[in-house]
Amino acid sequence: MALLKFSLTGAGHRFHSDATSGVVEQIGVLGVDISPRTVGESNYTVVQVLLDDERPDGDLSLLSCPLVAEVTRPAIVEEAEPDVVASALFDHDEFRQKLLEEQNAGESITRGVLVLNDGELPPRWTRLAFVPIPLRLTAGLDLRIYRSSVEELLEGVESAFAAGRINEAERLNLLTSIEQHHSDDSK
Repeated sequence: MALLKFSLTGAGHRFHSDATSGVVEQIGVLGVDISPRTVGESNYTVVQVLLDDERPDGDLSLLSCPLVAEVTRPAIVEEAEPDVVASALFDHDEFRQKLLEEQNAGESITRGVLVLNDGELPPRWTRLAFVPIPLRLTAGLDLRIYRSSVEELLEGVESAFAAGRINEAERLNLLTSIEQHHSDDSK
């Protein structure tokens, strides 16, 4: 289920919900921040989503359900599916807690980027995705944020592998990432 879609400019962007953004208010997203980040030698487009976890009619499952950020090339034909350039799963509080526990124990089992602010984890209503594409290369592309399920993610990986869009190593990396981000959902 698509939550939001933005046109990207190749530069950072911050969007906040206001009285004129009816779609955003309905799904409980307070804002989105898009910024560049370098981790090691890799450049990423970081998408941060701020969720409204205090709405009485809000969907609290958005705090931990599979959310995906996709950078896509707009479809040439209106009815066609857009071409996915890069995508990433959003983290969530339990996943960050697991990363922090491993870091404190001197382990590195779970794959992910641990973001700390003054030594503290982000609040539970903040979700982050590190999309593997430099922000400067996203001008003219779209960002789509959508809700998924573990089953849908796994089917997507297997479909991409069967179609030859990813190789065996990429397939295994994606399956591991899904399992580590949403281990409770995939059992």
